[in-house]
Amino acid sequence: MSVTIEDKVELFSKIIFSNIEANSSERRQALEEKYKAELAELEKEVELKKTDMMKAASAKAMRECERLQAQIKSQEQRKLVESKQKFVDQVMTMLYGYAARLAASKDYEAVLSKAIDNVSEGFKDSRLIHFYVLPNEFDIIERLLQENKRKFNPEFKYVIEAAPLNVLGGLIAKDKENLLEIDLTLKSMVEEHRATVGAVIIRKFNEVSSV
Repeated sequence: MSVTIEDKVELFSKIIFSNIEANSSERRQALEEKYKAELAELEKEVELKKTDMMKAASAKAMRECERLQAQIKSQEQRKLVESKQKFVDQVMTMLYGYAARLAASKDYEAVLSKAIDNVSEGFKDSRLIHFYVLPNEFDIIERLLQENKRKFNPEFKYVIEAAPLNVLGGLIAKDKENLLEIDLTLKSMVEEHRATVGAVIIRKFNEVSSV
C-alpha cells in the first residue's frame, strides 16, 4: 500500500499537534503546581500575619486592662485616703471644740497652773522668762506666777506678752538667753494628738478592709 503525500501531511500534523498538546499539558501542570505552591505560601503568610495581629491585639487589650485596673486601684486608694483624712479632720474638730470648752470652764485655771509648774521644772536656771498668753489672761498668769515664784530661780524675773489668738489658751515660755522654749498652748496639745488619731483611724480602716 502506497503512502500518499496527504497521508504524510496528516501523520505529520498528528505528531506536531500531539507534541503541542503534550507540551501544553506539561506546562499547564507546571503552572498549576507553581500556582498552588505560591497560593500555599500566600495562605501561610496570611495566617502568620493573622496570628501576629491577634497577638498584638491581645497584648494591647491586656495593657488596656492593666491600665484600667491601675486607674481603678488609684481611684480607690485616693478615696480611701480622702475618707481617712475626713475622719481625722472630724476628730480634730471635736478635740478643738473640747479645748475651747476647757478654756471657758472653771478647770482652766488648774491647766494654767500645771503649765507654770512644767515651766519651773524645765527652766530652773533661767533668770528671765517671757510668757506668751492670750491678752485676756494676763491677770490670771500674773497672779499664778506670783503664787508660784518660789519654784523658780531666786533671781527669776518674767515678762508677760500677747500670744497669737489661734493658740486657744495655755502659754508659751521662752528663755531667750539660754535659747529655751516650751509650747504648752491648748492648740499644741490638740495637735500632738493628730498623729495618734490618724494612726487609730488607719488601723480601724485596715481592720474593716481585712474582714
